[in-house]
Amino acid sequence: MYHSSENNFNFFTSLLLGGIGVSLLLIPGALNFTTPASPVIIILLGVTCFTTALLLQMSSILTWALWRRRLFQSISTVLLLLFSILYWTNGFAIGTIIFFVAGFIQLILIFNSASPILFGFDILNFTLILISFITGIFLSFIKIQGIEIRIPVYTSLIGGAFLLISIIVTYVLLFSPKYKKKALSLQAIPWVIWCLFFAPSIYDANLILPVVIIGMLLFGDRLPWEQLRIPAGDILGRRIIMIACTIELTVLIFISSLLFLIDHTTNIQHTALLPAREASFVFFTICTFVVYLEGITIISTTNGLLNELNKLDDTEQPFESQTQSFSIWNTRFGKYVKPFVLSNEGTRNKLTFQSDQLDILSQQMSNEKKTKRTTYLLNGVKSAARKSIRSTRSITISGRHIRTSIKLLVNLYFYP
Repeated sequence: MYHSSENNFNFFTSLLLGGIGVSLLLIPGALNFTTPASPVIIILLGVTCFTTALLLQMSSILTWALWRRRLFQSISTVLLLLFSILYWTNGFAIGTIIFFVAGFIQLILIFNSASPILFGFDILNFTLILISFITGIFLSFIKIQGIEIRIPVYTSLIGGAFLLISIIVTYVLLFSPKYKKKALSLQAIPWVIWCLFFAPSIYDANLILPVVIIGMLLFGDRLPWEQLRIPAGDILGRRIIMIACTIELTVLIFISSLLFLIDHTTNIQHTALLPAREASFVFFTICTFVVYLEGITIISTTNGLLNELNKLDDTEQPFESQTQSFSIWNTRFGKYVKPFVLSNEGTRNKLTFQSDQLDILSQQMSNEKKTKRTTYLLNGVKSAARKSIRSTRSITISGRHIRTSIKLLVNLYFYP
């Protein structure tokens, strides 16, 4: 089973790859870097990134073999390093730092995930601190021209903020872990400022990567992996995951193919298609959020019900506490069973009538069984009475023969 820190890190890398994959398919112009000339390569690269992101998320929830999980992590490492090279070629230093650090840490996890050193600290927090620290060094000591960024005067200040907050967060995590959540939230401040005033620029292609980092800093430790973990024999949970991933991938491929056909079969200018692509990106983002929310709700609810059933079977409680737990369980279970019970009124009446008929038939069968049992007992008494009468008659006849024989012997003895 995965360590929760490794699950968080895999989710972070999956968000990076998923965001880039969706951007390549729906809004490639918003990435602001040179893409391959063939649109087929862009589509294949986007589908590969998004599929790898889904597989990384599934590997954190489903019970898969170790080699399969390592394979998906290896593919994600190759993609992360590939995008770091692509970002560096186009001059986007911040994106290069994010992709390279994430790919490097993922490569270390593939070969040293069982090391006790890696389990001694949070891998995701270490990665985010390292990204912020390197970003701070770059922004503080690299000379930036005024035409390259919107507010060049304050670039060194934001770089110093990255450095200072990274050092503070590192100190808090090492020596005062009880303030961990507040420190991580503090680390999100320079990234928010960067998104508002500095991106997109020559050093950052778009807002996708900083937004992912901000989201993981604020909500990375709140993911309920224990409640989302699906056992090996849970067919329902596996099918829910497969259906959700299939829906997401199908919708993404359909929308991207539709935009591709519109772009290459009509005479509409590329700038006129930008609102449609942006709207499709927003639509897919909302759909993905809804699918994730519903999937998490269903899986956590199902796992909660199964865990409660296992607790009731495994633990022995006193009668009063057991009765109270049963009442709480019945109340919770009734809320989930109620929609299935409230069926059509006619069907309910038919079921009630059939159940009444079954009760009547069962009562008749029980009466017939009692009658047969009584008849069997009476027949036994009758046969026993017949046997006793026959034995009495035989005894009487034997007594008469004995008496006649005695008389004959007496007559022969006294009257020869």
